[in-house]
Amino acid sequence: MLIEPIIKGVVAKSAHPLGCKEAVKQQIKFVKSAPQIKDGPKRVLIIGASSGFGLAARIALTFGGAKADTIGVSFERGPNEKSLGTAGWYNNIYFKKEAEREQRAYCDQHRWRCLFTRNTIPSCRSHRNLLRR
Repeated sequence: MLIEPIIKGVVAKSAHPLGCKEAVKQQIKFVKSAPQIKDGPKRVLIIGASSGFGLAARIALTFGGAKADTIGVSFERGPNEKSLGTAGWYNNIYFKKEAEREQRAYCDQHRWRCLFTRNTIPSCRSHRNLLRR
């Protein structure tokens, strides 16, 4: 499938999944090579964790010196018959893969439901376990 860029003003309305993957990897590589965070938080809730400052903060805290466990909240659309989904959708997926590779604890909230278990926030086991640490 050919993915055409759709840009309205300064907003990109389309995202290429491999471009999102590479962007997340580059940010992680930069954070690992930068001066490390000392005495940072160990558990962090990030609202708007799928892009921009939220994604940058999540990557810095997870892969920087703090090695924080994170819960990310975002409102993203996955792929469907009309579109490929939002960039944040893919950013969350590639962040998850990199976090798993480094055995970091994380949980993503997507539309107020757990992205992985599909349970609502109060009953999501991964949240309870993450918050107990």
